[in-house]
Amino acid sequence: MPFDAVCTGGIPAVFSRCLFSDECGTTYTVRSGDTLDDIADKCNTTLAALIGANPWIGDPGVLDVGWILYLPEEFEETPTAVLAPDSGSAGIDVTLSVDGFVPYAPLNVALRSVDNTAVSWADEVDADADGSIRIDVRIPASALPGERWVVDAENPHTGVRTTSNSFTVTE
Repeated sequence: MPFDAVCTGGIPAVFSRCLFSDECGTTYTVRSGDTLDDIADKCNTTLAALIGANPWIGDPGVLDVGWILYLPEEFEETPTAVLAPDSGSAGIDVTLSVDGFVPYAPLNVALRSVDNTAVSWADEVDADADGSIRIDVRIPASALPGERWVVDAENPHTGVRTTSNSFTVTE
């Protein structure tokens, strides 16, 4: 075991129970000299997928020894998005529930008409520890009866995207 391996808290690994594995599993513990590119290569993934699985990393060029990184295989994104209710009058609030993204991922979220003629709202929203968001979205007051609206949510780090069911404007 290398003497420069340090566990979280600065305790040298040779004097503690913190052991490093040479294998990539569901997590990887950062060692002295590691870069995200090196870790991605070693663990057979891409830099974008590694960052997507660890969106809390502020500066990809700065890693602290002892950090535990999630490897993308553990967080295969299979997101779903649901608007509820699925119909109602213009100007009402509907609840958007999105699940299945990487925990804490920043998500680009936008409300748009199904025919792509209008975008009413767009923002960046951070997923929670479960990779989910729950927010209220207002259907435009100017929406006409029969118009259908959906919400798109995308993880900009991985490019994974989902579109909700449609909301149909009634009278």
